[in-house]
Amino acid sequence: MELLRNIPRNHWILLLISTLIMMVGQLTNFWGTAPQGPFDQGLTPLGDGYIIGKMAYTEQHGLFNNIGLLLQVTSPQPANQMTKKQQQRYRRDRSMYSKQAYMGKKKIVNFNIYLSKVSLQVFFYSLLNEVFNPEPQALLSYIFFQKALLFSLVLSLIIIWIYKITNIYAAILMLFSFTFSPIITLMGGSLYFTPFTFFLIFLVPCILLHLDYKGKIKFGTKHYLIVAGVFLFNMLFQSFEFISTKGLMAVTPFVFYGLLKGNYKEMVSRTFKAGIFYGIAILFGLAALLLQIKTVEGSWAAAFEHIKYSYSKRASGELETERKINKKLQESTEASRIDILKTYFNEDALYWKKGATELTIKYKTVFYLYLISAVLLFFFQRKIPTPDNKNMMYALIFGTLFAFLAPLSWHIIFRGHSYIHVHFNTLLWLMPFMIFGWMLVGYTIELGVKYFKGNKDVPVEIA
Repeated sequence: MELLRNIPRNHWILLLISTLIMMVGQLTNFWGTAPQGPFDQGLTPLGDGYIIGKMAYTEQHGLFNNIGLLLQVTSPQPANQMTKKQQQRYRRDRSMYSKQAYMGKKKIVNFNIYLSKVSLQVFFYSLLNEVFNPEPQALLSYIFFQKALLFSLVLSLIIIWIYKITNIYAAILMLFSFTFSPIITLMGGSLYFTPFTFFLIFLVPCILLHLDYKGKIKFGTKHYLIVAGVFLFNMLFQSFEFISTKGLMAVTPFVFYGLLKGNYKEMVSRTFKAGIFYGIAILFGLAALLLQIKTVEGSWAAAFEHIKYSYSKRASGELETERKINKKLQESTEASRIDILKTYFNEDALYWKKGATELTIKYKTVFYLYLISAVLLFFFQRKIPTPDNKNMMYALIFGTLFAFLAPLSWHIIFRGHSYIHVHFNTLLWLMPFMIFGWMLVGYTIELGVKYFKGNKDVPVEIA
């Protein structure tokens, strides 16, 4: 891509350093940015069990059996025939039998299929297993490595984009935030998630719209198809996980660049068109999921019924049978959305621990910093009143506010899911609200430096 070819050497150095820094953290927790217990156990041990279970199943039953759907291997004997010790072990490690089937090559007798998600990555993992027949642990080690590499690379490219659109202050702040974010470190070690695809749906439109902003391309139909294709790519790996957040995240670059240009008519038009193309991608993703469910359930009616069930479970929790037997689900239906948001505001945005020394910064503290920066930016822009600075101020402040709607939408619409899955839903604050928040802080710092140096007539340039 032309944007990447024109990156100066110092940008490439930043790209390399940031990728290595984040990879080391995600693979080893070297920087102490995640609590060691959750890091060792894994962010999503149950979900990882579904991935491993499907790999074991395809190894025993063929590569093209229920492509994309996950499954968890369960006990070969009914639950009422399990010994007390076996039941205790299974409660501690729900992926135990999946691991035994894959690592120990034990024959699969019973299993549960997870119908709510297409996870095409497991097909590629199984393909590697089929073609190269590696040792199970060697393949898992490779998968973790490539996941950390891809995730770190995509995040580093976002940092480069931030560098080009704002400055080195914002880029360093974003690198610091990614590196010391517990959820970023833990996501890199999750088999269940493919987190690089979440941020790819933000990065690609940012690159294309930046080229359009610099006059290198004219954003048109083929570019809408590209960004919609990237969105569909994510859906084939993550299905409807965080769908409202992903949708708003994907259109945020169109809002930002429209504000940066000061062309509000174009902003509305492009955002609307992008929404239509993303909507088509979502329909294709839905069709892929329904087709997979139909292969298991046997009818389209059953497939649609499961989609309805899955939505109700994540949103309103209106499932009377499960509410009676699942205390956590019952609590999720009773918690207010305000209480849920308070919980997420009080989670750790940044974490560091070395020995007995531990430092945490909550999301609410970071949000206060963004608010203060917005006020200071308004002040500095009035003292350095150039058209470029004014457009950038509007783009950053209102772009950040729009980006805030992305995580907010999931917490409000899918209250039940947010209540139960706090341990990984904190990622939503970075999709892409905190990205714009750190850009806001970095740009405010640069204008402040210019102001206090008395350099009040020079606009901040965009690379």
